[in-house]
Amino acid sequence: MEGLEGIYEPESLSLFTREERQQLETLHKQLDGLYDAICDRVAAELGITDVAQAKQDAERNQVITDRASELIEEWDEQVDMKDLSDNPPAKFARIADLLTQHHEVSDQIQDISDTALIDEREERLVEHMVTQR
Repeated sequence: MEGLEGIYEPESLSLFTREERQQLETLHKQLDGLYDAICDRVAAELGITDVAQAKQDAERNQVITDRASELIEEWDEQVDMKDLSDNPPAKFARIADLLTQHHEVSDQIQDISDTALIDEREERLVEHMVTQR
C-alpha cells in the first residue's frame, strides 16, 4: 500500500482526524488484500496456476486485473440495486464472498470520507454564521 498520501489529496487528507486516518489506513490495507485475493481467484478461473508468475507478466497481469476490476464494478452496481449476498448470479458464485467483503470495506471508507466532509461543511457554516453577526 502506498499510504494515504498517495490516495488522497493533501486538502482532503487534512479533513480527517488522527483516528479516522488510522481507520482509513487499516481499511485500505484490507481493501488491497481483498483485491489481491479477487485477482487470485480470477487467475484461477482463467486457468492460471502460477499466479505469482502471471503477475510478473505485464500482459497476463493486465488481463487478471482488468477482469477483477470489472467484477468488482459489476458487483457494486448489482448490490446497489438489490441484495445479492444470499443468491448471487452464477458469474459471481465462486467469488461472491470476496466481492461482498470488498464492497463492505469500500462502504466503510466512503462513510469515513463522507463524515469528514460533512463535519468540514458544518464547521465552515458555523464560521460563516459567526462572521456574519
